[in-house]
Amino acid sequence: MPATLLNSIAAQLLVLAQTRKRLLAGHDAEALHELRIALRSLRALLPVVLKRNKRIDAAILAAWKALANLTSPTRDAEVLLALLCRRHAALRAKLQKTQ
Repeated sequence: MPATLLNSIAAQLLVLAQTRKRLLAGHDAEALHELRIALRSLRALLPVVLKRNKRIDAAILAAWKALANLTSPTRDAEVLLALLCRRHAALRAKLQKTQ
Protein backbone atom coordinates (compact mmCIF):
# COMPACT_ATOMS: atom_id res chain seq x y z
CA MET A 1 0.00 0.00 0.00
CA PRO A 2 1.47 3.40 -0.96
CA ALA A 3 2.77 5.58 1.85
CA THR A 4 0.65 8.54 0.70
CA LEU A 5 -2.52 6.49 1.11
CA LEU A 6 -1.47 5.38 4.57
CA ASN A 7 -0.62 8.99 5.45
CA SER A 8 -4.06 10.12 4.25
CA ILE A 9 -5.77 7.47 6.36
CA ALA A 10 -3.64 8.31 9.39
CA ALA A 11 -4.38 12.02 8.97
CA GLN A 12 -8.13 11.42 8.77
CA LEU A 13 -8.05 9.12 11.80
CA LEU A 14 -6.23 11.84 13.73
CA VAL A 15 -8.82 14.44 12.67
CA LEU A 16 -11.56 12.01 13.67
CA ALA A 17 -10.05 11.52 17.13
CA GLN A 18 -9.49 15.25 17.65
CA THR A 19 -12.95 16.28 16.54
CA ARG A 20 -14.50 13.55 18.67
CA LYS A 21 -12.78 15.03 21.74
CA ARG A 22 -13.92 18.54 20.78
CA LEU A 23 -17.45 17.31 20.20
CA LEU A 24 -17.60 15.54 23.56
CA ALA A 25 -16.24 18.65 25.30
CA GLY A 26 -19.34 20.39 24.00
CA HIS A 27 -18.16 23.90 23.27
CA ASP A 28 -17.06 23.80 19.65
CA ALA A 29 -19.73 24.64 17.07
CA GLU A 30 -17.72 23.25 14.15
CA ALA A 31 -16.65 19.96 15.75
CA LEU A 32 -19.64 17.94 14.51
CA HIS A 33 -19.26 19.30 10.99
CA GLU A 34 -15.54 18.45 10.93
CA LEU A 35 -16.23 14.99 12.40
CA ARG A 36 -18.70 14.31 9.57
CA ILE A 37 -16.14 15.42 6.98
CA ALA A 38 -13.53 13.08 8.46
CA LEU A 39 -16.02 10.19 8.45
CA ARG A 40 -16.85 10.81 4.78
CA SER A 41 -13.17 11.12 3.87
CA LEU A 42 -12.35 7.83 5.54
CA ARG A 43 -15.34 6.15 3.90
CA ALA A 44 -13.99 7.30 0.53
CA LEU A 45 -10.58 5.79 1.33
CA LEU A 46 -11.90 2.48 2.67
CA PRO A 47 -12.64 0.83 -0.72
CA VAL A 48 -8.98 1.28 -1.68
CA VAL A 49 -7.90 -0.54 1.48
CA LEU A 50 -10.65 -3.15 1.66
CA LYS A 51 -10.11 -5.72 -1.06
CA ARG A 52 -9.98 -9.02 0.73
CA ASN A 53 -13.55 -10.25 1.12
CA LYS A 54 -16.41 -8.58 -0.76
CA ARG A 55 -19.06 -9.50 1.80
CA ILE A 56 -17.03 -8.31 4.79
CA ASP A 57 -15.88 -5.19 2.92
CA ALA A 58 -19.48 -4.34 2.03
CA ALA A 59 -20.50 -4.80 5.66
CA ILE A 60 -17.69 -2.51 6.85
CA LEU A 61 -18.63 0.17 4.32
CA ALA A 62 -22.31 -0.10 5.25
CA ALA A 63 -21.49 0.21 8.95
CA TRP A 64 -19.26 3.21 8.27
CA LYS A 65 -22.03 4.85 6.25
CA ALA A 66 -24.54 4.17 9.03
CA LEU A 67 -22.18 5.78 11.54
CA ALA A 68 -21.90 8.88 9.37
CA ASN A 69 -25.68 8.96 8.90
CA LEU A 70 -26.21 8.95 12.66
CA THR A 71 -24.67 12.41 12.79
CA SER A 72 -26.99 13.88 10.14
CA PRO A 73 -30.03 14.73 12.30
CA THR A 74 -27.81 16.29 14.94
CA ARG A 75 -25.96 18.40 12.38
CA ASP A 76 -29.24 19.42 10.75
CA ALA A 77 -30.57 20.56 14.14
CA GLU A 78 -27.32 22.38 14.88
CA VAL A 79 -27.48 24.30 11.58
CA LEU A 80 -31.16 25.11 12.04
CA LEU A 81 -30.59 26.36 15.58
CA ALA A 82 -27.78 28.65 14.42
CA LEU A 83 -29.99 29.97 11.63
CA LEU A 84 -32.88 30.60 14.02
CA CYS A 85 -30.59 32.38 16.49
CA ARG A 86 -29.28 34.70 13.76
CA ARG A 87 -32.81 35.35 12.50
CA HIS A 88 -34.05 36.05 16.03
CA ALA A 89 -31.24 38.52 16.66
CA ALA A 90 -31.95 40.32 13.38
CA LEU A 91 -35.67 40.56 14.14
CA ARG A 92 -34.98 41.78 17.67
CA ALA A 93 -32.64 44.49 16.34
CA LYS A 94 -35.24 45.54 13.78
CA LEU A 95 -37.95 45.69 16.45
CA GLN A 96 -35.78 47.81 18.72
CA LYS A 97 -35.19 50.29 15.89
CA THR A 98 -38.93 50.73 15.38
CA GLN A 99 -39.62 51.45 19.06
